[in-house]
Amino acid sequence: MRNQDLELVFKNCINELSEEFKEINLLDKQVYLSWLAQTYFFTSHSEKTLKYISSKSQNNDESQRWSDHATEEQGHENLALGDLKRLNGNISDYQEFEETAMLYRAQYYYCAINKSHACFGWILALEGLAALIDKNHIAKIIETHGKRACKFIEVHTNEDPEHLDSAFEAISKIADKEMIIENLISSTYFYKRMLQRVKEKAIEAKALEAA
Repeated sequence: MRNQDLELVFKNCINELSEEFKEINLLDKQVYLSWLAQTYFFTSHSEKTLKYISSKSQNNDESQRWSDHATEEQGHENLALGDLKRLNGNISDYQEFEETAMLYRAQYYYCAINKSHACFGWILALEGLAALIDKNHIAKIIETHGKRACKFIEVHTNEDPEHLDSAFEAISKIADKEMIIENLISSTYFYKRMLQRVKEKAIEAKALEAA
């Protein structure tokens, strides 16, 4: 696959995710709490997953990059959990969606078939969304819920543009990008489905409160 093929798929995937991110309405407290819970669940695995990818990488530079990224992600799940708690949410009220779990489980599959470089597709989906999402929308979310309850979203929309540039630089050195594109598309699908279920669960929670 050529770089331009990857760039086109990336653009389409991020557009899809950006639209869904706005569509679920994170200005709504119940939706935001549900999103924070799912974010906590998958980021709880980020450091471990990144370290595993590093251990399976057959390229020393890539391995070091994954290891460095794991260090950067250390403890980030606590940002999401802290935001949830500051809005009086309780993580025990939420269960991890299958779609949420697939975001990190799929990376172990690619490592198992000796395609650890495919995990860049996962990075492009998640960090691409954080880096390129409409910052005016993020500002509205922070204004609605308060800066103290938006630590996770604030940190990642500020830090991830640099991570995204670094990922593309590493990918440019990889000849076969087919598996990266495959993982980008599947990660986009699972995150989009996670967002849709976040909204569905919030609607269910409101219905129970009203009953």
